Amino acid sequence: MLALYHLPMAICAQKVRVCLAEKDLDWESRIVADLRAPEYLKLNPGGYVPTLEHAGRLVTESRIISEYLDEAFGDPSLTPRDPYLRAQMGLWTKLLDEELHPNIFILTCAVSLRHWYAAMSPEQRKAALPLDALKRQRAEDIIAHGEESQHVMPALRCFVRLVERMEESLKRSSWLAGDTYSLADADYTPYLQRLTDLGLSFLWRDKPALSAWVDRVRARDSFHAAIIKWQPPEHRERASGVAKRASELFAAKLASVAPAA
Repeated sequence: MLALYHLPMAICAQKVRVCLAEKDLDWESRIVADLRAPEYLKLNPGGYVPTLEHAGRLVTESRIISEYLDEAFGDPSLTPRDPYLRAQMGLWTKLLDEELHPNIFILTCAVSLRHWYAAMSPEQRKAALPLDALKRQRAEDIIAHGEESQHVMPALRCFVRLVERMEESLKRSSWLAGDTYSLADADYTPYLQRLTDLGLSFLWRDKPALSAWVDRVRARDSFHAAIIKWQPPEHRERASGVAKRASELFAAKLASVAPAA
């Protein structure tokens, strides 16, 4: 039996749910009510989601979980057979872990999580902030300074570079690692959706290859099963307002530092 400890809107959990849906696997949902609960920390000492349980064994880290699922359950394979394309897939997932994930947290915190943290008592905030020291430090700076935090502009530039890189890659092939859907596409699906929720879909408005890729992943059954199905009603109600406000804010920030024509 497969069981996934997760949270509906956690982006790393979304990655794994996309993989589960693409593999058409049955699994049991276990929502984690408290990431700092001693019983959960026994399963995942890092205090994050997701955690996969399979036949009594635990697997952590979203990228490792997806690779494990793809290898353990065979067809349909989400890993290219060609060694070069496998390497390309690995480069995309490496970029996600090392650069994109920390920066998506920064923008999410600046737009929405900041207000959630700010409403807490100091004791509650201390318990809720990330355990990772660097991530905690960044969150504290964003809570204090909001969109003017020193971390926001570097994060925005990171995603400007990303969409340019994706556009160039997708001009050459239908998917990120060749002409077959792979774990790279599964992994990037929730990140592009999060950028949309943050009002940043304007970044690929003039990028036809990436825009077509976004349309293709949203048309897949896995997009609804892994992302839309798990969105709380209140998220859907406020999403458009948040995206509009954030879009105007981020567009102005990028325009203020754009090189003169």
